[in-house]
Amino acid sequence: MPNQALGLHRVAPRVYDLTGTRTGSIRDQLLRAGLVANGLIDTNEISSADHLLVIGAGAAGMCAAMNAAYWGVNVTVVELDQVPFATFFRARWRRVDPCEYDWPHPHCQQGLFPQSNGWFPLPQTTGTGADLAHSWTHLWQQWQALYDGKGKRGHIELLTSLDGRPMVNPANHRYPAGANHVEVSAPWQTGGTPSARPFGAIINAAGFGVECTDSDGQCPDPWNGFQGPAFWKDDDQIPNDPKEHIPHTNVVISGGGDGAMQDFQRVVTGHFGLTLLKALQDAIDHHRPGFQLDADGVIRSLLSAEESARRMHAWQRQAHPAKQMTAAWHTAFEQAIVPHIKRLGQAALDAVAHDVLRGRLKNGQLKVTWAHRLSTPEYAYALNRFLCLVLNTLCSEASSNMIKHSVQLLPRHEITAISPSAKANHHPCVSAKGCIGVLHDVTLTSHTGSPHPIKDVDLIIVRHGADRSTTPGRGPYAPEQMTPYDIPV
Repeated sequence: MPNQALGLHRVAPRVYDLTGTRTGSIRDQLLRAGLVANGLIDTNEISSADHLLVIGAGAAGMCAAMNAAYWGVNVTVVELDQVPFATFFRARWRRVDPCEYDWPHPHCQQGLFPQSNGWFPLPQTTGTGADLAHSWTHLWQQWQALYDGKGKRGHIELLTSLDGRPMVNPANHRYPAGANHVEVSAPWQTGGTPSARPFGAIINAAGFGVECTDSDGQCPDPWNGFQGPAFWKDDDQIPNDPKEHIPHTNVVISGGGDGAMQDFQRVVTGHFGLTLLKALQDAIDHHRPGFQLDADGVIRSLLSAEESARRMHAWQRQAHPAKQMTAAWHTAFEQAIVPHIKRLGQAALDAVAHDVLRGRLKNGQLKVTWAHRLSTPEYAYALNRFLCLVLNTLCSEASSNMIKHSVQLLPRHEITAISPSAKANHHPCVSAKGCIGVLHDVTLTSHTGSPHPIKDVDLIIVRHGADRSTTPGRGPYAPEQMTPYDIPV
């Protein structure tokens, strides 16, 4: 029987891509990397004689490499940065959880992957990106000291400060007749002379490419060189604690996916994900005992909508999801959630909003505008969609005009211009860190061409996705397949 993991990720003979899947959680990357590496061993594409080439030393790349080496395969890992897990080391403020976005399935609270007792090279627990990087670096160093090339274990050669992405290009591949390997021509050190090396297989785990936090190469540049904070790399200064002072007074968020949804939650409440879900339920328990935010009837409606939408997305032929499909998905959630929240009653709804929303938002000192290009938000995890709909309902139905006027959702709007505010003293937009906290004027334009100017914005968050595949010819996404929650037995 053909190996399903290999079939899903194969892009050329002996070449496998882990960079372009729609489900991009760290847990999912680790799971896919392990399944592909083990599949290559089971089908004898890699062995002690036929080595493995891995592009990228992040979570997926190092997981694949250590999995293969555990079974005696020698591995070469090529990393653009100077150390493994470099992107994670930079993310000291981003909390990630391996099971959080499996909500509403019961195991979403467990916060651990894998849940089995078997050996797995890089387990994930809840923490910041930097927490994970430190933990994984310790495991990698432990591997080097105890197992690397010793006994029946393979050797992992880590080549850093070297761009391995051209090594995935078919133009650099040669398949000798009768050989069980692919020869890859490349400079195997910075500035080195290209030479050919044989590998049983190549795994591309170079990541999703460059995040779009600017005008995305439009010319002439309507954004004057503006750079928004990158999701992983730049601290946007939004405190992940509702009790901490948020330094911003006017925030614009652009984008309709998970990144924008998570940041909308963080700006409005100081929480996101399961932490926000708990804060909401605690507030409801205090003001309306017995009322379940995620009641069984609501959850059944959401699971039904989720199942239908994800299967339609998985089988579509287009590179991007159809607009009507995305809108139907979101509308099904809206029809289940909004009436349910209104059943709280006005007094409890106002009290919950008062308990959960940031103080500056309730006092009218913080304004938040969330814009996205379609009529509804787009492809996203169920928990993010659920929580954003709950927050929007709390704000729009609150008795307080300050709350109603503090949060503005603008569907079918896109940023068409960004320029430093007159109060910014001729600020030059040259980097994300340089633009955070500096006043800018933003023009959002509707699909009908109507401009919506916003003056003196001190934080602009752009979540327009990324170049989702570094494999030539791959396109924006790999075919989607529903993956298991844990390692198959």
